[in-house]
Amino acid sequence: MSRNRRHGTASATTLLWVALCLVSFGVLSVWTVESRAGAIQADIERRAREAVRSAPGFDLRIEADGRDVALRGRVGSETDRDAVVSRLLVVEGIRVIEDDLKVI
Repeated sequence: MSRNRRHGTASATTLLWVALCLVSFGVLSVWTVESRAGAIQADIERRAREAVRSAPGFDLRIEADGRDVALRGRVGSETDRDAVVSRLLVVEGIRVIEDDLKVI
């Protein structure tokens, strides 16, 4: 019977180590993502601004929230709006484009 008890204890110890490793891996993963999130957001915002720099429009503003980009400002026509949005569509890393452009 003592043999079964040792086997049960070894299994519990193994499970404890596996659980500890999984929790540690999860914490490390979250920390890594959070520590890089600001740099990723700033890079996406910079590249999005560069993409629309010479686009037709007035007072174009880009605001990034993570990988989502909000596009604000005024354009002269729907064609201009399409031109501005199409420039953002090719920027790598953007997940969502929130188009708040006003046609004047």
